[in-house]
Amino acid sequence: MVFKKYNKDMDRAKKAADARIKPFQKSLTFGDHFIRFISEEDADEPFVIYHRVVELSEIDKSYRGSVRREMKEGSFVFCRAFSVMELEGELGSVHRSTVDIPITPEQFKAFEQAEWPTDLDAVRYILGNSAKTPGSA
Repeated sequence: MVFKKYNKDMDRAKKAADARIKPFQKSLTFGDHFIRFISEEDADEPFVIYHRVVELSEIDKSYRGSVRREMKEGSFVFCRAFSVMELEGELGSVHRSTVDIPITPEQFKAFEQAEWPTDLDAVRYILGNSAKTPGSA
C-alpha cells in the first residue's frame, strides 16, 4: 500500500517536472554542457554544478541501451557532474527541467581551469568573457 502511494507520488512529481521542460533543455544531447545552480533551500549553502552530457562510447556497453532509452525518452540526461565537492566528476542522471544554463565546451573548460567556482561573480565573469553561451543572442 505504501509502495503504491510512493509510485503515484513519484509519477505525479515526474509529470509536473516534465511539464516544466523548456526547449533548450529538451534539445540537450550527447556531448553538451550545462550549469545547475543549487540554492540554499536545497543545500547548506548555494553552489554550482557543472555538467557534461556523456557520449555513449564513455558508458559501459551493458548500460548503453538504458542510457540511450533515457535520453530518447526526454526527461533525463546522463552526465558527469563536477563541483567543488566532486572535482573528478560523478556519473548520474539529471532531470532536464533542472538545467539552468547551457554552456559551450570552451566555457566548461574555463570553469574547470578555475576549479569549478561557486562564487556567482566568478561564474558571471567566465560567462561574460568567453564564447557566447548557446542559445544567447
